[in-house]
Amino acid sequence: MRKLTGQFEIANWEEKSFLDVPKPLKAHEAEISYKVSGDLDGMLNGKYIMIYLDDKTAQYIGALQFTGSYGEKEGSFFVQETGLFDNNTANTNWSIIAGSGTDGFAEITGEGRYAATDKVVSFELEVDGV
Repeated sequence: MRKLTGQFEIANWEEKSFLDVPKPLKAHEAEISYKVSGDLDGMLNGKYIMIYLDDKTAQYIGALQFTGSYGEKEGSFFVQETGLFDNNTANTNWSIIAGSGTDGFAEITGEGRYAATDKVVSFELEVDGV
């Protein structure tokens, strides 16, 4: 496995309710875009589904597509995210969806993690197939 590191920064975040639930619960979805830099260079675009237990805690899942490059390789792949937002930190695990890669990322597999506390987030992603 090869360890890729880098950062992503929120480029767009549009969040809205998708289901009426009793307070303090909230059921939200967010369409997002992140600018990615480091070993990977490009954009992550996708959607999160978030269940807020209160204003400070949420569990979420996401499906995001990376489009960009790693060195000379270019293409795209999807990642699946699961996480918990608590104490102003989003602790997230992500895995590359096998078979979702195109072009230079056709064989990519892997998984990673990050802890987001600000608009710029450092990540690690361990991969094979690139």
